[in-house]
Amino acid sequence: MIPLILVCGFLGSGKTTLLRHWARTASDRNLVFVVNEFSSRDVDSELLRQDARDVLPLPGGSIFCRCLAADFHRTMRNLAEGEWDAIVAEASGVADPSSTRTLLAETGLDRRIRLAEVLCVVDPATFPKLRSTLPAVVSQVASADRIVVGKTDLHPRETLSSLVEELRRINPAANILLAEHGRVPLPESACSPTQRLDAPLPEHPDAALVRFEARLVGPTSLEALRRELGRVPGLLRLKGFFHDGAGLRTVDFDGERWTEREAPPGATPSLAAIGLSEFGDDLRRALARVIQNTSEP
Repeated sequence: MIPLILVCGFLGSGKTTLLRHWARTASDRNLVFVVNEFSSRDVDSELLRQDARDVLPLPGGSIFCRCLAADFHRTMRNLAEGEWDAIVAEASGVADPSSTRTLLAETGLDRRIRLAEVLCVVDPATFPKLRSTLPAVVSQVASADRIVVGKTDLHPRETLSSLVEELRRINPAANILLAEHGRVPLPESACSPTQRLDAPLPEHPDAALVRFEARLVGPTSLEALRRELGRVPGLLRLKGFFHDGAGLRTVDFDGERWTEREAPPGATPSLAAIGLSEFGDDLRRALARVIQNTSEP
């Protein structure tokens, strides 16, 4: 049976950074990466392809929802015919992995694919703020065999210690690691998950969240994006590619920090945004202003 390593964690926690580290450091293993995006705009796969040979995008919702379960089943069924050392699946940032075994059993995938480990990536800045607002944030931690506290270089030791204590209260059995830039080892395929993960599959995505995509037709800047979108209080995640007049750039907002860097070759200028539903109209108007500004000569 082919081992399945599931990587979960809230929006912007650093999952793709961790996967890129695995792709670079485990090039001797035959890995395939399945990247699930809540947004219909695929960004993470384009970034991961810079380091990984085999990447399959699965955008447009959560694999742990009946709305996308058929697409997941079809993708995994095809992969089950291959000879992979492991399948690494990055769940969307809003996914609740407590129904992982249910999903594999209901689709019959558990006859060819074995769940080896659930790993959860946690951002020390966003987890304390969102755990009481979005239940999936806590469920991701509770479902994990390993919990990776990322971005440790950006936070004081006291903040990290307090977070680790909170994570241990939620999931006493998990192995908790501190990491910078996703530098944790790929798990051994012989691992076996410790959680039940047999909750029912939800019928619909979390109604507390809203998503938008925007195609950019002209140049802009990180400052302009921050000016228009940074004022929306319910913005949880923004990522994508924009043209700054000199070349393509990648923009990333993880709920706390805005960053930009060179974009991968062939990227399409576009943005994917996720926010709280109560601020959906504000986010829609802000994206409309961005589109208008990039369209003006």
